Amino acid sequence: MLSAVAARKQQKSVIVTTNAEVVEPILDVDPVPSSKPPSKRKFDQTNSNTASRKRKRQAVASEEQPMYEEDTKERYSTIVIKSNGRGYSPSAPVAIAEDTGLINPNEDEHTLSTFVPKLGQNLFIEKIRQNDNSESISTSVYLTLSLGEKLSFTGSVSLTVVRGTVSMFGCLISASPRSHAIFAPKGYPIATMEVQELGDAKDPICEVPSILSTQANNKSCIVKLEDLRSGVDEILNLYGSSDTTFEWSQDFSIGWALQDFHPIQTVNRSSMVFQNPSSWKEALDDLSSYEDTPSVMIKGPKNTGKSMFARIVTNRLLQRYRRVAYIDCDIGQTEFTPPGMVSLHVLTEPVFGPPFTHLRQPFRAHFVGSTSIRSLHLHYRACVLQLLETYRLDVRYAFDLDDEGPAYDVQRSTEEIPLVINMFGWTKGTGADITREIESAASLTHVFTLDPDDTLQTNGQQLQSEGISYTVLEAIKLLHSDSTAADKRALMLMSYFHRKPEGLIPLNQVSNGESSIQWRTELPLCAMPPWEVKWAEAFDKIVLIGNGSEDVHRTEVLRALNGAIVALVEVETFSSDWSSMQADHEDDYLGGTSIPYIQGTGPPPPASSRCVGYALIRGVRASTGVLHILTPVSPVDLKRVRVIVMGEIRLPIQGMLDHRPRARVLGHIAGVDYANVPFLYWNTGLPGTPGSKKLRVRRNLMRKSQMER
Repeated sequence: MLSAVAARKQQKSVIVTTNAEVVEPILDVDPVPSSKPPSKRKFDQTNSNTASRKRKRQAVASEEQPMYEEDTKERYSTIVIKSNGRGYSPSAPVAIAEDTGLINPNEDEHTLSTFVPKLGQNLFIEKIRQNDNSESISTSVYLTLSLGEKLSFTGSVSLTVVRGTVSMFGCLISASPRSHAIFAPKGYPIATMEVQELGDAKDPICEVPSILSTQANNKSCIVKLEDLRSGVDEILNLYGSSDTTFEWSQDFSIGWALQDFHPIQTVNRSSMVFQNPSSWKEALDDLSSYEDTPSVMIKGPKNTGKSMFARIVTNRLLQRYRRVAYIDCDIGQTEFTPPGMVSLHVLTEPVFGPPFTHLRQPFRAHFVGSTSIRSLHLHYRACVLQLLETYRLDVRYAFDLDDEGPAYDVQRSTEEIPLVINMFGWTKGTGADITREIESAASLTHVFTLDPDDTLQTNGQQLQSEGISYTVLEAIKLLHSDSTAADKRALMLMSYFHRKPEGLIPLNQVSNGESSIQWRTELPLCAMPPWEVKWAEAFDKIVLIGNGSEDVHRTEVLRALNGAIVALVEVETFSSDWSSMQADHEDDYLGGTSIPYIQGTGPPPPASSRCVGYALIRGVRASTGVLHILTPVSPVDLKRVRVIVMGEIRLPIQGMLDHRPRARVLGHIAGVDYANVPFLYWNTGLPGTPGSKKLRVRRNLMRKSQMER
């Protein structure tokens, strides 16, 4: 082992080169022996040598590593210490290959769109008045593209393929009357539409409008674009994140006549572009050629692209099957529901966009009560296993269609419904044990593992074991993102509570997997009219789960419920053990109204219950036994809810504020001054006030047993 002085001398021998040529140092050179033994006078020599070494390091840095400037972006310096190491530089980003799904950050600009719009030649704008007495005008934009042409954009748009086939986020969209909602915020991969196949006039699926009479007989790809006007952009403005906005600077000189459609011609190195890695393409091709009905599991550590790959797999299977079952096991970063629940969905249409843009009413769901399974892993395990049982008994063979469907849908299979399982990111310890148990209970055919560090050294390779195909894939990591995991969960909750009530369809109609895409943001949550519910008549039980819930006394339960997010649970049959716990104490009565709460009660058994959605308890009136509740759940499903369960899911701060311009100017929330609003504090208090500042966690402190004696 080299001494510190020898190591520094050896590090100085490292050859510094440019990116064009990297020379590795020779690591087995013996250090030059010193002519004098080191002095034992540590105090004086330490002070002098420290200043001397600091000056030497500054001089070496100024000579060997030039500072980063705008006009010298290509002159990055790379220092290689190990022969199998990776080039690093304090001033240059690490280059990423093109097949990782992102742009090479060493490139200043990257051309995305090869489509060149020309009004009247390949770009046609059609404006139609809704009716004779109406002033509203609907605008449709038709594009005629050649084979291989690309068009990238951000925004929210309705896309209909009139002729030919295009690819979008790894999914093929063929000509059909069905329109697809595309959502592409800035903080997520940019949407790129690429023509895969051309169509001609013999295609009877869609009729070419009269405005395209000159292109009617040509062999081309025709795409129709329309504004969604769903209100999702207001959700992003309400959330207030610069990382999740749809607007983009205009690259094309021509106008597109659409409000929420922003085409992109070139991007800089900080942008994200969706691209399939080579291992992903091979895995998807192998899955498409699988003869039987597949059951797929996607697993791996967090922030590796599991949800994105699961979305691509689902869209790819929907090209072959009418319906695809999707079990979401990631309660921290859910795909179709708010965080904190595991859910089973039956999908009929591909999804394009981040999770907060395609919320769905689940076929069946169970409330776990937290965004982590560490403290509730037994209940989590029971919920997931029950969803697998529901898929086997009620979903896999129960959706056979008698009719053949429309002409454009006749090729898709209806005999059996495939399954896609998206796992959580806890891959060690108890998390690995739960994953293995779910894997053995799911009767899988394919298991895809995303490996972020290539530790398995088997990327793209397949292993067969007991009829299951195991494939290790490359992981995708974002270059940068201003949004944390907690921010994304907050965005999901805000999107959920601002959905229009008719946007979430009743459970008895959920088999088609569709829902309207509409949000309402005219009023903040604090100003929306709530449901007024008497808890003694509406609920049979009030349950609290999660850390610390067992310590909440009966007399304090109303304080805990005020302002909380609760799960609305339908209990089909009360089990003997769970239903035997009844409230029979005198202090359960407040204002003459009984509170159906028992301290320490566990969650309802998943075998006899389901979660139909979330509700926000905006206020509690103890004198009359009334709860004020906000929820987007349909009234048909609310009639069957007899249990509410409170967990660790909390309302984000955006849900407590008043985003209306007048309220911001006057400095109040729903007519109440900031100083008088409960639960919110607008300053850190007086200097020296205990607990007035943000809690800081110290992770550099050791226990007494860890300290050297």
